Amino acid sequence: MIFKRYRVLELFVSFLVIICTLTNCASSKKKLPEVEPIALLSDDAYLYLYVPVKAHESFLLDILEASSANISEKDARSVLNRIQSFYSCIGEKGNSSHIELIAEGSFPSVGVKNVFTKKKGWATQVYEANAGETDSKISSHKFTYYEPLDGKEIEVSFPSSSRCIISENAKPIFNKYLNAQDIELSESNYASWLQNKGDNILFYLVMPGQNLWKMFGLNISLSCNSISGKLSSIDDSAYGVSVLVTMPDKLSAFAAKRLLPLIGGKVKEIDELTLSVSGMQVQKKLLVDTFSKLIDERML
Repeated sequence: MIFKRYRVLELFVSFLVIICTLTNCASSKKKLPEVEPIALLSDDAYLYLYVPVKAHESFLLDILEASSANISEKDARSVLNRIQSFYSCIGEKGNSSHIELIAEGSFPSVGVKNVFTKKKGWATQVYEANAGETDSKISSHKFTYYEPLDGKEIEVSFPSSSRCIISENAKPIFNKYLNAQDIELSESNYASWLQNKGDNILFYLVMPGQNLWKMFGLNISLSCNSISGKLSSIDDSAYGVSVLVTMPDKLSAFAAKRLLPLIGGKVKEIDELTLSVSGMQVQKKLLVDTFSKLIDERML
């Protein structure tokens, strides 16, 4: 099922406009133990992202403009100044419209309470998450979240003054929150990759289709198990791209070794089923268009 574009924009714009209105008040909310945001993401998504906001502000502004989000450049810059980084996953087995976004930054609780009111179109809900039969230090916790009164499928929560969660259904994230400290991130391929924090945008694609290669002008379809990659800004018009491609079998790997050099990068065989491709470049405009479509259409 293709998720309709207007609902994606409503989700994203709602998030941006809300953060713009937050004040600089101190937070008095009782804090939960801090956990890695990667541990809160769904394990069954198709696309995972890590974005350090400050290093890629102009890129993010361009994506907002390309997606026709109803927000001024001034407000968008104000939003990005509040966010240090964010993690997201898009698409899920059995639900291609699924999205989760976990932002780290400054989200004062007093400002949140002033924004998410019934008068402004939001209903306040409480969900009690339970750790179940685990060794979690917190057996249960009541999470406050907000949903629009007009029926849009958006749930927004601020577990702390430094974290914001947005999803169509945030309850599974709340449940994972209590056990997240015990999750071994190294056991997950996408989590291991997204932990390589720095100034680069990191992405992890599961069973990718043709869209990634179209960025390089190749209309090909490789049977890949996954692609982990990073984007690094070269200048105002181009990004450097490097990827690690894992193949399902030796025949697919053989085909990839013949096709991937057409991209223009350096192809190196890591093992019989894994190839690395480095030294590629892609125009920023093409990259912006590609990411906008991934977000708007939920198609990988």
